[in-house]
Formats: sequence, C-alpha cells, structure tokens
Amino acid sequence: MATETAETKKTKPTEADSSEPKKTEEVKKSKVESSIQTWKKKNWYPIVSEKIFENNVLGETPLEEWKKVNGRIINVNMMTITGEMKRQHINIIYKITNFKDKKLYATPMGYKISSAYLKRIVRRGRNRIDDSFLVKTIDNKVMRIKTIAVTRTLTKRSLRSKLKRILIYETAELAKTVDFFRFLEEVLRYRYQLTIGGMLNKIRPIKQVEVKLLELVDIDPKLIPNYSFKDIRELQERYRKPREERQEERPRVQEQKTEAKESNKVDSSAESKAKKEVPVQE
Repeated sequence: MATETAETKKTKPTEADSSEPKKTEEVKKSKVESSIQTWKKKNWYPIVSEKIFENNVLGETPLEEWKKVNGRIINVNMMTITGEMKRQHINIIYKITNFKDKKLYATPMGYKISSAYLKRIVRRGRNRIDDSFLVKTIDNKVMRIKTIAVTRTLTKRSLRSKLKRILIYETAELAKTVDFFRFLEEVLRYRYQLTIGGMLNKIRPIKQVEVKLLELVDIDPKLIPNYSFKDIRELQERYRKPREERQEERPRVQEQKTEAKESNKVDSSAESKAKKEVPVQE
C-alpha cells in the first residue's frame, strides 16, 4: 500500500535509534582500553613493615605514583607476618608513610581483635569486665585502649569495679614509661596481658585478659587525666593471703584430706562387717 498507517511509522527504527547502541559499544571499548593502558603503566611494589616486625613484607600493591598511596590505611592479619595459626584473630592497622628503594614502608598505627574470638572466651558462670579509656605514652601520644577481663567465677559488682580501676591504673602507669611502638609490641607479644592478668589475679582469679582495640587518637595529651588508685596493696592483702601463709596451709589441707579418706575407709569397712553379721531370716 502507498499509504502507511501511524502504527507502522512508530515501529520503524530511525537513524538516531540505530546509532545509539554503536555509541555505547564504542564508549565501553574506549574505557577498557584506557584501563588497560593505566594498568600497563603501573608496577607492583612490596609493602614493608617499620618499627615493629621490621623488614617483613606485608604484601604488594600496583603503583603508578607514590603520592596516590601515601597515607593509605591497610589491615594486615598477624598470621601472615608471624606464620602462627593461633594469631589469626589479630589484625594490625598499618599506614603507608614512606617510599624508598622501590619499596613502600608502612608504620603500625593500632591493633584489633575479631569479635568471633571474644565470643569464644566468655562462657557461662563467668563475668566479663569491659572498659574503654585513654592513656598517654612517654612520647606524648594518646592511645585509646578497649580491654576485656574474664573471671573464672561469678564476681560481685563492687569487686568488678575495683578490678576495672586497677586495670586502668596499671595500664596508665605502664604507658608512662614506654613509647607507643614499644607499648604496641608488648600487647602483640602478649606480655601486657600476662602482667595485668597477674596483678588482677592477686585479688580475684582471672582466666584471661585481652585488648580488644588499641589505636592512636588525635587529642591533646594535657587533657588526659592522671589515674590514681592508692588502696591497691590493701585490696591485695584483703582478698589474697601472702605466699608464705599459703605455703604453710598446704600441708594442713593435705593432712585433712588424708584424715577424711581414712575415716571414710573405716566407715565403709564397719558397714560391710555389719552387713555380714546380720542374720538371715528363715
């Protein structure tokens, strides 16, 4: 037919419509080519640890200009550094700060523990003591520390608050004597947890002390309060006897146990004899 209806005119594709998919394909190809060219310009450089675990390779990254990577924060699992499976719940926070001899150097800035590990150490019949506080080091750096202490048995709230105060005080006293990197190394080597756990254990049996988070905070060191706890020794004497008295009491306890065992044996032998002497009724 010579004449066309309005419907057939609408369905016919125009030249503009047919050129649109060609343009989109050309744009995609140009983007792919540009990305390939940029990747060809980049080279892989190793990231090396500074201050702690020195000269250990943390990983690699593609790099075109060093300035684009300067200040980048990366999280590295401690298992990849030490090779120990038991350290896989620990992540060290690094910051890339230097580029030298075709190597990127990263400085440790903090530390954190996975939440799944914290759930495993807390069990029924125990109390967890959580706290978050600020301390300053000898080089005037301010740290935020989040700790958790797990008791072996259920503990009163008043005693838990005293244990918390002791933990904060002892941590602040330790931080005053070392710089930030030394303190972080003490935490990573698990020395800090053992020393604090030993101090708390003199007052109440402690199963475990862990640092959930340790990070640098941009705060004026003058604003950090001075923590004080004067009655630590009184608490230790009240809740825990001296070592000499405990050693003297050990043989007494053993004697009491042996006497109880002997008395139980005598009672059981007397009962067995009485059973034998009982006449059988016909």
